[in-house]
Amino acid sequence: IFGTPDIAIHNITVTNADGDAIYSEESNLRVSDTTIRDTDGDAIDFQDGALVVVESPLANNNDNAVDIFGGEGATSVTLINTTIFGNGSGNENPGINVYEATALLTHVTIYGNYVGLSAEDS
Repeated sequence: IFGTPDIAIHNITVTNADGDAIYSEESNLRVSDTTIRDTDGDAIDFQDGALVVVESPLANNNDNAVDIFGGEGATSVTLINTTIFGNGSGNENPGINVYEATALLTHVTIYGNYVGLSAEDS
């Protein structure tokens, strides 16, 4: 997803993706009631925009469950009622990686990841 102003993904399951399950750049993305698991890359790789994830388990992904990079634009992530489990073991990455962005976590369970949360220049 690139440059599309507002995108909503609701009630889907993504498993066994060869790379990132969702990649979005320069968009506002809302993911709800969605399961992403067992990918070779990130569950969600996001840059430049606003990401909201609600009630969506992100589990057993080889890289990050959520990888957020601020890059050129203002970037934020909001996670609500979401479970981040068993991610990052393939490449020693955190479940949630936030770089040059803001993050708000509400009722989020993070466990069993290589590292739970990493934030840099945020």
